[in-house]
Amino acid sequence: KNIGKLVNLKYIDISFNNLKALPSSFSKLTNLETIIAENNMIKALPSNFGSLKKLKKLNLRKNKIVELPKDFPELTALEDLNLRENRIIEIPAEIIKLENLVHLDLTGNKIVEVPNVSKLTKLEVLKLTDNRIVEFPKNVSKLLNLKELYLNDNRIIVLSDKISELSNLEKLEMEYNKITDIHPVIFEQTK
Repeated sequence: KNIGKLVNLKYIDISFNNLKALPSSFSKLTNLETIIAENNMIKALPSNFGSLKKLKKLNLRKNKIVELPKDFPELTALEDLNLRENRIIEIPAEIIKLENLVHLDLTGNKIVEVPNVSKLTKLEVLKLTDNRIVEFPKNVSKLLNLKELYLNDNRIIVLSDKISELSNLEKLEMEYNKITDIHPVIFEQTK
Protein backbone atom coordinates (compact mmCIF):
# COMPACT_ATOMS: atom_id res chain seq x y z
CA LYS A 1 0.00 0.00 0.00
CA ASN A 2 2.97 2.33 0.54
CA ILE A 3 4.28 1.79 -2.99
CA GLY A 4 3.16 5.35 -3.74
CA LYS A 5 6.21 6.60 -1.86
CA LEU A 6 8.51 5.33 -4.66
CA VAL A 7 7.96 8.52 -6.66
CA ASN A 8 11.10 8.07 -8.81
CA LEU A 9 10.15 4.58 -9.95
CA LYS A 10 10.17 4.26 -13.76
CA TYR A 11 9.91 0.48 -14.22
CA ILE A 12 8.11 -2.21 -12.26
CA ASP A 13 7.63 -5.90 -13.00
CA ILE A 14 5.26 -7.68 -10.62
CA SER A 15 4.42 -10.61 -12.90
CA PHE A 16 3.64 -14.17 -11.81
CA ASN A 17 2.20 -13.29 -8.42
CA ASN A 18 -1.26 -13.60 -6.90
CA LEU A 19 -2.29 -9.96 -7.13
CA LYS A 20 -6.03 -9.39 -7.35
CA ALA A 21 -5.67 -5.63 -7.77
CA LEU A 22 -3.12 -2.87 -8.09
CA PRO A 23 -3.20 -0.52 -5.10
CA SER A 24 -4.71 2.91 -5.67
CA SER A 25 -1.37 4.37 -4.51
CA PHE A 26 -0.03 3.40 -7.99
CA SER A 27 -1.50 6.71 -9.17
CA LYS A 28 1.21 8.52 -7.20
CA LEU A 29 3.96 6.85 -9.26
CA THR A 30 3.81 9.60 -11.88
CA ASN A 31 7.28 8.80 -13.28
CA LEU A 32 6.36 5.22 -14.18
CA GLU A 33 7.09 4.41 -17.83
CA THR A 34 6.69 0.62 -17.73
CA ILE A 35 4.33 -1.64 -15.79
CA ILE A 36 4.53 -5.38 -16.32
CA ALA A 37 1.99 -7.28 -14.24
CA GLU A 38 1.25 -10.37 -16.31
CA ASN A 39 0.03 -13.69 -14.93
CA ASN A 40 -1.76 -12.38 -11.87
CA MET A 41 -5.44 -12.36 -10.96
CA ILE A 42 -6.09 -8.66 -11.43
CA LYS A 43 -9.78 -8.02 -12.11
CA ALA A 44 -9.71 -4.23 -12.46
CA LEU A 45 -7.34 -1.29 -12.53
CA PRO A 46 -7.55 1.50 -9.96
CA SER A 47 -10.00 4.24 -10.94
CA ASN A 48 -7.23 6.88 -10.88
CA PHE A 49 -4.93 4.91 -13.20
CA GLY A 50 -5.06 7.65 -15.86
CA SER A 51 -2.79 9.85 -13.76
CA LEU A 52 0.24 7.86 -14.99
CA LYS A 53 0.91 10.36 -17.79
CA LYS A 54 4.43 9.07 -18.57
CA LEU A 55 3.41 5.42 -18.92
CA LYS A 56 4.66 4.05 -22.27
CA LYS A 57 4.36 0.29 -21.78
CA LEU A 58 1.61 -1.58 -19.99
CA ASN A 59 1.58 -5.38 -19.94
CA LEU A 60 -1.38 -6.93 -18.13
CA ARG A 61 -1.36 -10.21 -20.02
CA LYS A 62 -3.11 -13.20 -18.42
CA ASN A 63 -5.21 -11.49 -15.78
CA LYS A 64 -8.97 -11.34 -15.26
CA ILE A 65 -9.70 -7.81 -16.41
CA VAL A 66 -13.22 -7.31 -17.75
CA GLU A 67 -13.15 -3.56 -18.47
CA LEU A 68 -10.81 -0.60 -18.38
CA PRO A 69 -11.27 2.33 -16.00
CA LYS A 70 -12.95 5.47 -17.31
CA ASP A 71 -9.75 7.53 -17.10
CA PHE A 72 -7.73 4.96 -19.08
CA PRO A 73 -7.73 7.16 -22.25
CA GLU A 74 -5.72 9.73 -20.29
CA LEU A 75 -2.64 7.48 -20.69
CA THR A 76 -1.72 9.44 -23.81
CA ALA A 77 2.00 8.52 -23.74
CA LEU A 78 1.15 4.81 -24.00
CA GLU A 79 2.92 3.12 -26.94
CA ASP A 80 2.63 -0.58 -26.09
CA LEU A 81 -0.54 -2.03 -24.57
CA ASN A 82 -0.81 -5.76 -23.91
CA LEU A 83 -4.18 -6.92 -22.56
CA ARG A 84 -3.84 -10.41 -24.02
CA GLU A 85 -5.80 -13.23 -22.37
CA ASN A 86 -8.11 -11.28 -20.13
CA ARG A 87 -11.92 -11.18 -20.12
CA ILE A 88 -12.53 -7.97 -22.02
CA ILE A 89 -15.85 -7.97 -23.88
CA GLU A 90 -15.75 -4.46 -25.30
CA ILE A 91 -12.98 -2.11 -26.36
CA PRO A 92 -13.97 1.35 -25.10
CA ALA A 93 -14.50 3.86 -27.93
CA GLU A 94 -12.27 6.31 -26.04
CA ILE A 95 -9.27 4.16 -26.93
CA ILE A 96 -8.84 6.51 -29.91
CA LYS A 97 -7.34 9.04 -27.50
CA LEU A 98 -4.27 6.80 -27.12
CA GLU A 99 -2.78 8.34 -30.26
CA ASN A 100 0.79 7.21 -29.50
CA LEU A 101 -0.05 3.50 -29.50
CA VAL A 102 2.29 1.51 -31.75
CA HIS A 103 1.48 -2.00 -30.49
CA LEU A 104 -1.96 -3.14 -29.29
CA ASP A 105 -2.53 -6.75 -28.25
CA LEU A 106 -6.08 -7.82 -27.32
CA THR A 107 -5.64 -11.50 -28.19
CA GLY A 108 -7.68 -14.03 -26.25
CA ASN A 109 -10.51 -11.87 -24.94
CA LYS A 110 -14.24 -11.94 -25.71
CA ILE A 111 -14.43 -8.98 -28.08
CA VAL A 112 -17.22 -9.06 -30.65
CA GLU A 113 -16.83 -5.67 -32.29
CA VAL A 114 -13.91 -3.29 -32.87
CA PRO A 115 -14.71 0.39 -32.32
CA ASN A 116 -13.45 3.15 -34.58
CA VAL A 117 -9.66 2.99 -34.20
CA SER A 118 -8.88 5.20 -37.19
CA LYS A 119 -7.20 7.89 -35.04
CA LEU A 120 -4.54 5.45 -33.83
CA THR A 121 -2.39 6.55 -36.76
CA LYS A 122 0.92 5.38 -35.25
CA LEU A 123 -0.32 1.82 -34.75
CA GLU A 124 1.95 -0.73 -36.45
CA VAL A 125 0.80 -3.97 -34.82
CA LEU A 126 -2.80 -4.89 -34.01
CA LYS A 127 -3.49 -8.30 -32.49
CA LEU A 128 -7.13 -9.35 -32.19
CA THR A 129 -6.64 -13.11 -32.41
CA ASP A 130 -8.94 -15.51 -30.54
CA ASN A 131 -11.91 -13.22 -29.95
CA ARG A 132 -15.50 -13.33 -31.22
CA ILE A 133 -15.24 -10.79 -34.03
CA VAL A 134 -17.72 -11.54 -36.83
CA GLU A 135 -17.02 -8.69 -39.23
CA PHE A 136 -13.74 -7.36 -40.58
CA PRO A 137 -13.18 -4.06 -38.72
CA LYS A 138 -13.79 -1.49 -41.50
CA ASN A 139 -12.07 1.43 -39.80
CA VAL A 140 -8.83 -0.57 -39.51
CA SER A 141 -8.26 0.33 -43.17
CA LYS A 142 -7.46 3.89 -42.06
CA LEU A 143 -4.41 2.70 -40.09
CA LEU A 144 -1.90 3.51 -42.81
CA ASN A 145 1.15 2.65 -40.68
CA LEU A 146 -0.19 -0.80 -39.80
CA LYS A 147 2.38 -3.48 -40.64
CA GLU A 148 0.92 -6.50 -38.84
CA LEU A 149 -2.73 -7.46 -38.41
CA TYR A 150 -3.78 -10.60 -36.54
CA LEU A 151 -7.43 -11.62 -36.78
CA ASN A 152 -7.06 -15.40 -36.57
CA ASP A 153 -9.46 -17.53 -34.52
CA ASN A 154 -12.47 -15.25 -34.88
CA ARG A 155 -15.79 -15.63 -36.70
CA ILE A 156 -15.17 -13.46 -39.76
CA ILE A 157 -17.03 -14.59 -42.90
CA VAL A 158 -15.91 -12.07 -45.55
CA LEU A 159 -12.41 -10.72 -46.12
CA SER A 160 -13.35 -7.12 -46.87
CA ASP A 161 -11.95 -5.14 -49.78
CA LYS A 162 -11.08 -2.43 -47.22
CA ILE A 163 -7.96 -4.42 -46.38
CA SER A 164 -6.46 -3.38 -49.71
CA GLU A 165 -6.16 0.17 -48.33
CA LEU A 166 -3.49 -1.00 -45.86
CA SER A 167 -0.59 -0.26 -48.17
CA ASN A 168 2.10 -0.85 -45.52
CA LEU A 169 0.71 -4.17 -44.31
CA GLU A 170 3.44 -6.83 -44.26
CA LYS A 171 1.75 -9.59 -42.27
CA LEU A 172 -1.89 -10.66 -42.22
CA GLU A 173 -3.06 -13.65 -40.21
CA MET A 174 -6.67 -14.72 -40.60
CA GLU A 175 -6.60 -18.50 -40.23
CA TYR A 176 -9.38 -20.29 -38.31
CA ASN A 177 -12.20 -17.94 -39.22
CA LYS A 178 -15.33 -18.76 -41.21
CA ILE A 179 -14.26 -16.98 -44.41
CA THR A 180 -16.29 -17.99 -47.44
CA ASP A 181 -15.50 -15.02 -49.66
CA ILE A 182 -12.38 -12.99 -50.45
CA HIS A 183 -13.08 -9.77 -52.30
CA PRO A 184 -11.12 -9.89 -55.62
CA VAL A 185 -10.00 -6.23 -55.43
CA ILE A 186 -7.68 -7.15 -52.55
CA PHE A 187 -5.15 -8.69 -54.88
CA GLU A 188 -5.42 -6.22 -57.75
CA GLN A 189 -2.32 -4.17 -58.33
CA THR A 190 -2.58 -0.42 -58.22
CA LYS A 191 -1.25 1.49 -61.18
